[in-house]
Amino acid sequence: MLRNFEFVMTYILLPTISVFGVVGNVMSMLVLLKHGLHKCSNILIFALAVADLLYLVGTNNIALQIYTSGPSLGFFYPERVAEFLFVMYHFEIAMESVGKVVSLILPSCITFERLLAVFFPLHFSRILTPLRIWVTVGVLYVFGVSAYVQYQLRFRLVYEVDPSTNRSVGMIADSEIISQHAQYYVIFRQAYIFIYGPFPVGFSLVGCLLIGFKIRFHEKKRKTLMNVKNTFSASGSSMKRTTRTLLTVCIVYTIIGLFNFVALVYIKYCDCVQVNTSMVVELIRKLGLSVNSSCNFIIYVGLNRNFRDTYREIFCRCARR
Repeated sequence: MLRNFEFVMTYILLPTISVFGVVGNVMSMLVLLKHGLHKCSNILIFALAVADLLYLVGTNNIALQIYTSGPSLGFFYPERVAEFLFVMYHFEIAMESVGKVVSLILPSCITFERLLAVFFPLHFSRILTPLRIWVTVGVLYVFGVSAYVQYQLRFRLVYEVDPSTNRSVGMIADSEIISQHAQYYVIFRQAYIFIYGPFPVGFSLVGCLLIGFKIRFHEKKRKTLMNVKNTFSASGSSMKRTTRTLLTVCIVYTIIGLFNFVALVYIKYCDCVQVNTSMVVELIRKLGLSVNSSCNFIIYVGLNRNFRDTYREIFCRCARR
């Protein structure tokens, strides 16, 4: 029963969601490029789509699946092939690490951008500029790369004879650096989990509540005014659509991000957790992150008319050709 669950999650459900998410994120990037990356919100959404794309490709680690699908753990291939698979394993781990860290922090930046747009609309363009947003995005990606360093330092490939099969096999083993400084590695890893875990999720949660209250207050205030339709500008309508779209993205992220952190704490610190339970929780956690990285395109198309119209313009025209 448990092996069937693991097989369905690893080889059917997660890859299916990932393929859908990869296609959706590529479409989102094309639509945003069509709109232009001169608006702060477009830059943030584009950067989030890139991060989600990296995570979805990296989390389906083909080299790792090859490593775990044999008679026992290992690369049961000639040494050159094993070395290639190990490099491939690291490359996909890098994509997953960078994508996960950026996609779990960037929504808090989107929340901050919307907070400024809603609460300080007159000063928004002076506080946040496209250049500052690009710099912020660049810093986040550098931080994501630094998160991958822990994997680069942790593992090494050892080619030896497997006594259970009496065959030469490439084994992924802990490096000497980790063996000698295990306590520092644990601190390093836990610090990263907290940085991209509770802090951005908590900020997004509080920010979404504040934005929601502010929007509700303005809607009630607007209903008390006369000739609402005549006084409501097109720019205000566009801003409202953008805020609603990004707010939905952040709400979905907050729910899944909170579950992700709780699951990590549950697996790491609960002594009562059995191996089977830990594996189930880990697979569900990965499923949640994959859904989080795949559903934004649906939100954009469903809630933003400009995005939907541009999508039809691009892809319907391509379909006619």
